[in-house]
Order: sequence, then C-alpha cells, then structure tokens
Amino acid sequence: SCMLFAGTIPMDVLAKLEGVNASLDKLDDMSASDIGRLIRNDRSGGVIKKAISHFPRLELDVSVQPITRTIVRIEVTITFPFEWSDRINGSVEPWYIWVTDPNGDEERNYHTEYFLLYKKMVMEGEPHKLTLTIPIFEPVPPQYILHAVSDRWLGAETIIPIPLQGIVLPDKHVSHTELLNLTPLPLACLGNPDYESLYRFQHFNAVQTQCFHTAYHTDTNMLV
Repeated sequence: SCMLFAGTIPMDVLAKLEGVNASLDKLDDMSASDIGRLIRNDRSGGVIKKAISHFPRLELDVSVQPITRTIVRIEVTITFPFEWSDRINGSVEPWYIWVTDPNGDEERNYHTEYFLLYKKMVMEGEPHKLTLTIPIFEPVPPQYILHAVSDRWLGAETIIPIPLQGIVLPDKHVSHTELLNLTPLPLACLGNPDYESLYRFQHFNAVQTQCFHTAYHTDTNMLV
C-alpha cells in the first residue's frame, strides 16, 4: 500500500520500505525517528510518518439486538482514525461493507453496501452509524463477520467478529395481530386523485385494508 504514496515519498525510500518488509500497522506504531532508523534515512522518517497518517482506516464497533427469532439488527459504529488530505484522499473515500456467515460448509453473504466516506465526516470527528438487518438461524452460530474494505487502497481493510452466542431470541410463539374480516377499502380513502391513479385496482386487499390507517395516517412503526 505504501506504493500508493509514490510522488509523496521518494522512490528510493519506498524501495527501502519494501526491503525491510514493515507492515503499515507496524509503521503506524513507530515514531518518525524509529522509522528513520529502520530504513537508515533519518530525514525520511517524518515524511513517511506523515504519509501514513493519511492512510484511510475505519474502526468498527458493533452491537446486536434480536428483532424476531429470525432477524437481528446490527448497529455499526464507524470512526475514522486518520487525517484527511485533499491531495491524497481527494473528496471521497469509498468502501465496501458486508456481513458474512463463515459457519457451515459454505460462507454466506447476508448484507453488502457501498459506503461513501466524505471529508466532512472525518473532519467533524463524529462517529457514523449504520443499521443492518440480518437474518439469523437456529442453532444460533457463534458469530458473523463484518468486513470493511476500501475501494481505492490496497491493504485498507477492517475485519471484526459480530458475536451472536449470547443473544436472547424472543419467544417462539409470537402473538401476531389477528386479520380482521373488514370490508375492503376503496382507493377513494387515499383522498388524492394523483395517489389513486398510481394503482390499477379499485380496492385494497385484506392486509392493506387493516394496515391502512396506521400506515397512511400515523408515524407509528409497523412490521408487516
């Protein structure tokens, strides 16, 4: 990944870094003077340390909440422990984020998204939160795996476990709302000709009829 700093770090210094085979994590933990001694070039230690500070990194933290016996909500908190440089990082750093289940014979992918990290998000320093809704199966696996991989930088990735073993699933016998024998509502209940023109039928079905008031006239959360 240090090769992506070509133009910032002289090529002969990059060659020395490749020669000592030092990982970015190791270099990040070292001081500028230690890096200089490592490559036997004291003057370049500070340049390398500064360049590494701009290498994009995501730190991830997760919490898991069961919604039903087959669905869990995963809250992902993302922090950005690097310094933004317009010249190096540009205007946006794109990442791929996905969740896999490594348990069993085949690794399954349960969620994928393209996450755009903007300069403003890093400069403000506030954690960013993602909410993922993921299926879960019994017996509950010990963990899922959360991946975050940069679309632009080699070696810029974070992989952490999502522990599942301790979560308590809701009772098996969930009491669902009884479907009432209601008269199907006509489209006129929308009270808007433009909305009515969106549909090719004249009456809502039984489930739509029962959900209509809550869905159309309130801000109450619903699970249908």
